[in-house]
Amino acid sequence: MQRRDRLTYDVELRRAPALSGVSPRLIALLAVVVVLAAVLMIWTATTAGSSPRSSNELAHAQPALGSSSSASTAPRPTVSPTVATGSDARSSDRAPVGSRTAASEFVAAWLDRTPKSRKIELQKTATSALAEELMLTSTANIPDAQASGSPQLADASEYSTQFVQRLSDGMRIRVYLVADPQSKYGWVATSVEQA
Repeated sequence: MQRRDRLTYDVELRRAPALSGVSPRLIALLAVVVVLAAVLMIWTATTAGSSPRSSNELAHAQPALGSSSSASTAPRPTVSPTVATGSDARSSDRAPVGSRTAASEFVAAWLDRTPKSRKIELQKTATSALAEELMLTSTANIPDAQASGSPQLADASEYSTQFVQRLSDGMRIRVYLVADPQSKYGWVATSVEQA
């Protein structure tokens, strides 16, 4: 008898092997793991909505019943309204070391109308993204002015500062800087805008 070529629709359907070789203990163990995982997920979802008390709330919490009266009359700590608890950005009225020089150098580079030197100086004093963006500026759009005086501090923290610089044509610009330990002055400009 000649054997007929088998086509894809002639192939017999194969059955999945039965779980007859799997131990009942293994099946019970898997069931327990699945149930525990479900309980853990439900517990996590229900406790996520209730946030723990902040240290400020704990400091002002009422004493528990039965505590001594001297504990309830102890002075409560106060939190300064100008500095957020846990914040690493502390405001200052002084320019951080190197930031004023970095701002001044950036303004000089920003006002430079010679493309080659402008590019080199912007790369030293600004983030790479800002330097690239400013290199696309047409020479006609660069103010024909010089810095008038030194940059004046508008705001400062440990990691960011902003200065306002008056130009000889009367325009004022605002320069934002961030701390960058790898840069020459420890600060680089991130943006500049008209003030």
